[in-house]
Amino acid sequence: GIEQRAELLKTDASEDQAKAIDQALARLIAPDQMGTLFKVLIGYGATTTPPPCISGAEG
Repeated sequence: GIEQRAELLKTDASEDQAKAIDQALARLIAPDQMGTLFKVLIGYGATTTPPPCISGAEG
């Protein structure tokens, strides 16, 4: 998952980069941050038609 990916990214990161990765991870998953605010994540490619649930989305 996301925590394992963050750890992998930090293996070749500088101390400052590792700190930034930890901060970004916390922002994404911490309950007092985005972790409980957002319930859905939709991803699609630049050449893919956006899903119908995205109003006004540009591909």
